Amino acid sequence: MSLGQADADLLLKTPKLFENEVVLEIPQTKNGHYEYNLISKNKREKFVFNYGRYGRDSLKLKYQTRAREVIILARLDISGRPHRNPPTEDFPAGEYIIGPHIHLYREGYDDKFAFPLEQVPELSIKDINDGVEVLETFLYYCSVEKIPDIQVLL
Repeated sequence: MSLGQADADLLLKTPKLFENEVVLEIPQTKNGHYEYNLISKNKREKFVFNYGRYGRDSLKLKYQTRAREVIILARLDISGRPHRNPPTEDFPAGEYIIGPHIHLYREGYDDKFAFPLEQVPELSIKDINDGVEVLETFLYYCSVEKIPDIQVLL
């Protein structure tokens, strides 16, 4: 399933709410996967927000918002391997993005395009090591309203 770019952009900017009352937990040292249902304020669209810490490297942390179950609209990778975008006139072949980056849906490429955080001014994260700030900022970027309480798990 794919979307046109205008539809994907609209879905990302659609105001969203958590479907149920939740407390978000940020794992600091162990792997964990968390998934929550979101719903548009007008109740016409469903979304999924998931995040987790993966792999043996306790620093690999990813947040993502999906539409229509499988379409990744935005994914924030805090750390992990460098990313190389598909070659286009905007992204020469072989160019790597190193460090935290955000994948954004692009028509014809799904979530294969990533951008350094400094290239996305709407995603203004002051301290990438502050898990609460990063999570809140990402949720606001994805147009989630009424951010629930966030707990850091040690």
